[in-house]
Amino acid sequence: MVKKLKDDNSMAKRRGIIIQMTGMSGAGKTTLAAEVKKSLEAEGYKVAVLDGDVYRQTLCSDLGFSKEDRLENIKRLGRFAYAMAPDFDLVVLAAINPYEEARQALKEAYNAKLLFVDCALEELVQRDTKGLYRRALLDLQDPDYIPAFTGISDPFERPVNADLVVDTEHQTIRECVDAVVEYLKNDLAKSDEDKTFQDFLTKLKEQAFLFGDKKDNSRDYVYKARLFRGLFELNNQELFQFIFGECRDSLHFEDWLKNRIGEAAFGEAKQSFLAIDTRDVRISEAYTYQILTADQLDFWKDEGFLVVPQVVDAADCDRVRMVICGQLGVNLKDRNTWCPSVANWQGILLFSAKSEAEEAIRHHPTIRAVFEDLYRQKDIFSMRSPLGYMPPLSTGYSFKGSPLHWDIDMEIGPRYHIQGMVYLHDVDEEGGAFSLIPKMHDEFQSLIEEHKGMHEAAEVLRTQNRGVKIAGKKGDLILWVETMPHAATPNESDIPRFVQYITYEQFRLT
Repeated sequence: MVKKLKDDNSMAKRRGIIIQMTGMSGAGKTTLAAEVKKSLEAEGYKVAVLDGDVYRQTLCSDLGFSKEDRLENIKRLGRFAYAMAPDFDLVVLAAINPYEEARQALKEAYNAKLLFVDCALEELVQRDTKGLYRRALLDLQDPDYIPAFTGISDPFERPVNADLVVDTEHQTIRECVDAVVEYLKNDLAKSDEDKTFQDFLTKLKEQAFLFGDKKDNSRDYVYKARLFRGLFELNNQELFQFIFGECRDSLHFEDWLKNRIGEAAFGEAKQSFLAIDTRDVRISEAYTYQILTADQLDFWKDEGFLVVPQVVDAADCDRVRMVICGQLGVNLKDRNTWCPSVANWQGILLFSAKSEAEEAIRHHPTIRAVFEDLYRQKDIFSMRSPLGYMPPLSTGYSFKGSPLHWDIDMEIGPRYHIQGMVYLHDVDEEGGAFSLIPKMHDEFQSLIEEHKGMHEAAEVLRTQNRGVKIAGKKGDLILWVETMPHAATPNESDIPRFVQYITYEQFRLT
């Protein structure tokens, strides 16, 4: 078992990354490290090189060449590299480091990537630039004999999981330097991304404990926090429960997110989050429409909503309906099961566990293309959204949908944001259909100014009974712009209503 050199989480605070460059004597570690340092420093990076031979004479001068001493040598060099890391972008530890145990310990303690400088023993013996191999191959009784020499009389365990291998026997030093520099620049960029993400998690945790003027209510931060919750599929209750009750630091926060949604989904969500740009930008006019016709686009512009017929296959819709029934315990043949008592069913929304059926619709290529057409850009990403389930009133269900309203975060303000849903079965006007007031999307600002607030304006609109119910077929995609007043309507049909909500966000705040 490999013993970790450091068990705390403080390394999240450091700036530099640590690279362990291993290989046998004469393979070219010192030369390669020096040239890599020179190349990176020419591009503005701050680089330190710890040469194992040099530090054998100072930091590790009391150590011999037994396995125990070699392990201790690497342990000390690792600690020294870690201590230097806050002052450098990169610390290169160039040492023979012959044992997998020591290499793995550096990986676990400091996330130190492993670069293997490979060269065949026969070639090293032939080169023998320092004359060491000649001495290691002498008779044991010869006074010049070197005992415990790696690769001759002492083992060198070839790395089995090196992050990068360069072959100094068959590649020129320039080729090796270029390969290492390219790899390290990518790793440095990733390190910067990691720090940016961890800084945000730290800030999110800190902001949760602040109130009033002490909170960051800037449009930039509020937008990022909102998209963070969507990308990582978090609702406020579970997020703040973790922050207030468990969260130790940014690394613990990262681990919690990974455990919730899985390593692959975490990586995808993190990259999407890091791509968010909160600068105001103008959407490019150079866009070629993929799905929507000129008539559909004109209708969208004038009316503020659009129904795109039967985008999703009936079978895909049925699979999501079965997911909803399974999670709620609903048997469509037994009306007594149509009003379940399940915690994650709130009002008409079901905050579902992720399923393949949902994801198939959520990432449906035609749905994405429609959103791209309406945003006039491809730089968008899917947000996790709930499912919708509503029993008919005839079962005794008390309608729990919101009355006419806007889903606008006033900390960000009204923006060109598109909301959507897919009807998972035929929905007639009396079947709990979605409703809205056509052509009202351009009047949002004047309405809230006239009535002194968003909620007050909504109350006035509710009394006017101007809502239009949008009937649709199984697989229809219904879309509306954020400034459109809308609502679900009570289900007066004889069957439950099923929908899947769809949300795509822009990477840029517009």
